[in-house]
Amino acid sequence: RLVGSEMCIETGIASSIGGKFGEVDGKSSLVNRLKSTDSLARKIDQDAENDHAGDRAKAAAAISDSIRYTINVDDNNYTEGVEKTIKALEQTGFKVESVKNFWQAGDPYDGTNIKVSREGTKVELQVHTPSSHRIKEVDLHDDYENYRSNKNNTERRALWDGMVDKAKAISRPANMGKLLTLG
Repeated sequence: RLVGSEMCIETGIASSIGGKFGEVDGKSSLVNRLKSTDSLARKIDQDAENDHAGDRAKAAAAISDSIRYTINVDDNNYTEGVEKTIKALEQTGFKVESVKNFWQAGDPYDGTNIKVSREGTKVELQVHTPSSHRIKEVDLHDDYENYRSNKNNTERRALWDGMVDKAKAISRPANMGKLLTLG
């Protein structure tokens, strides 16, 4: 089941929307599409405590990004690329569970996250511009890891504000008004 789902995304959807699998500093999002065991364990523990009254089995069942793809679409075609991605996923048998648009002002993460499922397999597809993907992976990654693990609210606020400042370098895709209506 999983192989069919992956092949659909890997060989069909990215090319049909004019996108490319994200790559930053030689790290391919296609090769690194599976969440590491350590990251998965950390997420299960954190989600169990925060959202599932300590029940790790429920937390594990709720994870939707253990398989995650990143597709980059150029700024001029980004909005259309997001629309085409949603349609292509639906047309190939995926159930679109949610579309989260993070392009609003004041958020350091700029991209669109689409959570889908098919035959019990959950997949997250992140759609970025080349610039939003690079800034997320290179400029924001360490700050985000510190933000996520830090317990001091003052320090967390400073980290958040710093990430928002760094994200200002991300150019806005064409047709931004329409983009903000998606998700």
